[in-house]
Amino acid sequence: MELQNIPVNENVEELADELEGTWSKGEWGKHLCVDLSLKELTKINRLAKAVRSVAGRGARYSVPSWKWIAPRTAASLEQFVRKVKAVKRADLA
Repeated sequence: MELQNIPVNENVEELADELEGTWSKGEWGKHLCVDLSLKELTKINRLAKAVRSVAGRGARYSVPSWKWIAPRTAASLEQFVRKVKAVKRADLA
């Protein structure tokens, strides 16, 4: 999975290290690439939670647009997990 211009804070960086993700620098921000299988959906949910915390109540961040981007990115990751789970359930039926 590759996330371009991902909102980043300490939580996201720590989790990316734990997931053995690799960082690269893009024109507008950092990019994160993480190798995950479809069996690792809980890790994607953890990443969504970490990204959501970037612009959480009382958080300080350097990019003003992260106020909107962080929650939308987190919601997209959570939606991805829900869709994969739905496909898995349909395959089992």
